[in-house]
Amino acid sequence: MGILRRVAFAALMIACAGIARAEQTAPREPAVWMLTDADSTIYLYGTIHIGISEDGWGGPIARAALAKSDEIWTEIEVKEQDEAELGAEVFEHGFDRTQRLSRVLTPARWNALVAALKGTGATGEMLDMMRPWLAAVMLDMSGVLGKGGVSMDGVEEFVDDAAELAGKKRRWFETGEQQLGFFANLSAATQMQYLNNSIDSYIAASAGGASSVDDDAMMSAWETGDVDSLVRYVVEPMRALSPGVHKALLVDRNATWVETIITEMRGSGVDFMAVGAAHLAGRDSVQSMLAARGYKVTRLTAPPS
Repeated sequence: MGILRRVAFAALMIACAGIARAEQTAPREPAVWMLTDADSTIYLYGTIHIGISEDGWGGPIARAALAKSDEIWTEIEVKEQDEAELGAEVFEHGFDRTQRLSRVLTPARWNALVAALKGTGATGEMLDMMRPWLAAVMLDMSGVLGKGGVSMDGVEEFVDDAAELAGKKRRWFETGEQQLGFFANLSAATQMQYLNNSIDSYIAASAGGASSVDDDAMMSAWETGDVDSLVRYVVEPMRALSPGVHKALLVDRNATWVETIITEMRGSGVDFMAVGAAHLAGRDSVQSMLAARGYKVTRLTAPPS
């Protein structure tokens, strides 16, 4: 999820210096879909929001689709704001000096949260002032943060660079303010459920139970276009941790994006839309919603054997 990467990175900036991008091998063929009519074509490309190498943003089919397109879409305007500005916004929406997480969490959960985020550079004092949603995001991203894998250079940044180099028109689905609002406007109960369940999952994994998301496995699934594994590693864990968060971050946003896509299809031209791979996976995916509205969506890349 692009939001998770952006806010986790910004929150970490508040506590410590920036993190170098993790090196990744070039992907083989991440998944690409197409919908088309007499005068319109839209390519849907699932991205991953952690640091990659510049040459690794997409396989041959994705690159060819971008080259054919007139307009390139990303979730958010990639160069909308610099890292310091994003950090300031996350601080405004993600911290509350009047509350203390240590007072609303059980001692066991509070200690587990501090231990989980110790490797990211986040201090106990910083965590104590976080709103529950931000602490949960930081915990969910802790494996990547601790390994230095979060940077502002995810797939979208390289897609945007390629579009700019080719002189393509660039468009986006959401603003940065909207993205933060998805979290900030969650009810207090939903935020606490999200945080408590995330901590409990971490505690269980630390004790040798069911593991949280394996970042290497998730990267491999994305590289090979293994959508079923992305559902297993990303979509279903989010639904299990907090149905409210799953609805706000995936289902509701997908429904809004589908309206935008249908509007584009009523016009003409060729568009390339790069959004987080989780939005293109599972029963609530953009493709499923489009199919329910009568649009035929064809996968261009072969699924892994």
